[in-house]
Amino acid sequence: MILHILSSATHSVRFVEFMQKYFDLKKHKFVYVRPDICKYGLSNFKEVEHISTLKQQLKLIYLMQKADKIILHGLWRHEVINLLYFQKWLLKKCYWVLWGGDFCLGKESYSRRHNFVLQNVGHLISIAGDYEYVKKEYNTKGEVFYSKSFYVSNVFNGELYLSNKDGKLVILIGNSADPLNLHKDILNALKPYRDSNIELICPLSYGSNKEYQDEIIEYGKNIFGAKFKPLVEFMPLNAYLDLLSSLDIAIFAHKNQQAYGNIIQLLGMGKKVYMRKTTAYNEVLKNGLKIFDFDSGVDLCRIDDSAIKNHHLTKNIYSLENMLSEFKELFGVDNEAF
Repeated sequence: MILHILSSATHSVRFVEFMQKYFDLKKHKFVYVRPDICKYGLSNFKEVEHISTLKQQLKLIYLMQKADKIILHGLWRHEVINLLYFQKWLLKKCYWVLWGGDFCLGKESYSRRHNFVLQNVGHLISIAGDYEYVKKEYNTKGEVFYSKSFYVSNVFNGELYLSNKDGKLVILIGNSADPLNLHKDILNALKPYRDSNIELICPLSYGSNKEYQDEIIEYGKNIFGAKFKPLVEFMPLNAYLDLLSSLDIAIFAHKNQQAYGNIIQLLGMGKKVYMRKTTAYNEVLKNGLKIFDFDSGVDLCRIDDSAIKNHHLTKNIYSLENMLSEFKELFGVDNEAF
């Protein structure tokens, strides 16, 4: 049995849906330790068990002992950290899916127990670059399983949407209300264009930092007025993808690997994407895609003919077939139905 310890994110909902469709769930168990389980729809699945009471935690300990593999979808919940720290023998069968936010602050920002778990986890599932950073920062000893498309958000099978040559430029600012988006860096970079024919779309619905959300809304409105459009309500997936297809430019200023799924979708759609030179930036470049360095300056020129190349490369590299192949290898299966 493979035990999945999920995190609070829309990724987890789509991951369970993906597993339902392509794999035998009798071989998998899904648990969730956050109290806000309902927020992203995980409570709608009978296969997902919420762990909150002492009795349920004892059951989780039993499941961890019984599991052949434990897949940690992100690694920051203190409940999970403590269970692994006090059951160190379990670490050798753990597979930590690196999310970015669960290691980017550096070892000085985490507890001794947290650092011990990061150092001694048996396996890491990572894009190229993240593993190398974690190995250097935390002296991590685990083996790496490189993955391009661990979550469905990293699979692209959409269409090419070339920008209009004239008219208003629509620009995406970050992907969530997480302060690691560094929205002010982006807004300051765009300040010289505040009198241009632009519209700034700023998703702030994902994340629980209401104070930061309000701060960014005020900051954006003060500079750009009605041109700054904060999104504070969750959007259905299809509506969000429609929004992405309507953009001309997207700008991400994270200094760590985040928003990777958004970036893949945008590159596949043929959009101009700015990033800082993170591990995700290097991964995208390594795959031959055209991307722009945020720290080298932002301009409002639309993307050139590389949009078509990006579309074809993204559709080939970040495909469902490649994702299923990776999962077959990870799960050790040969003939699951798909």
